Amino acid sequence: MLIPKAEAETFHAVYPVLLAYVANRLGGVNGITDHQSLLERPLSDWVHVRDALLTNLDLIDSFCDENPTSLPPDSVAQVKAWRHVVHGRFIIERDLKKHTVFLDMKSSQTAYGVLGLTTEIVDMLRFQLPAMVDATLLPWKDVIICDGLLQSCNVMMGGGMRRSLRDEYQQAKARGLVTSLDSHRPAPVKTTRAHPKTSAIERFLKRCPRTIEDFIDVYGEPRMDMAGDAALEYGPWGIDGHPEFDVDYLMVYGNIIRDRALYVYAKDGLITHVTVADQTAWARQDRKPHVGRRLLS
Repeated sequence: MLIPKAEAETFHAVYPVLLAYVANRLGGVNGITDHQSLLERPLSDWVHVRDALLTNLDLIDSFCDENPTSLPPDSVAQVKAWRHVVHGRFIIERDLKKHTVFLDMKSSQTAYGVLGLTTEIVDMLRFQLPAMVDATLLPWKDVIICDGLLQSCNVMMGGGMRRSLRDEYQQAKARGLVTSLDSHRPAPVKTTRAHPKTSAIERFLKRCPRTIEDFIDVYGEPRMDMAGDAALEYGPWGIDGHPEFDVDYLMVYGNIIRDRALYVYAKDGLITHVTVADQTAWARQDRKPHVGRRLLS
């Protein structure tokens, strides 16, 4: 879902002016000093100025007070509302007719209904949904928009993670999707269940030991363990060819979460990450390579 074309044109006329003002007031950001130098740079460089704005939100008030480009009053009021910006890492969980759903990774069970500008948000992603992104959400009249400077994260979602995200979406939906940043988050919706069931991995993490030694004392020896490069190989990798986790030890348990294999990663004896995967007894047919391919070894 997109905002009306005329409104998108207004945004694209106003937002760069604000970013240019920020770059100028800060004495330049990555070589961008004014409106012209901003327009000459790719959008990937605009991100640096946008990030500078996020750490200097008081410049929004200065911009509105000075109004250096003589914007009309309604545009000035819209810029002032951008102090309600929400920036962070999100999971884009699904794309609905009215908006695209952004799950906030910092605030469990909070989801935003977001509209695109001139390109559908899902068409800007490098991966299929659900997808992890770094994004900036802004109020626009009575809806929420993404500023267009969307950055995809090189993280692939396994089956267990997808199920967990679906559960999080349903809980967020029950609480009420946030569709306006002016009013911000709605009050939680009362449900008949006083204590909503959390996922098994969430319940496990609340009591997960912090060290390898303590973990083994509680859960016993792992079904399989690996050290060094072997541990890295079984963790998630970005498509840039680098591991997502900096770990040196991996333990695998099949007897902690029902029907799941639990992967416990550690660095220097301290547990840093855990992931889950389906426990699957692969048949010989499932291990055959695709036509024209051969197994990697």
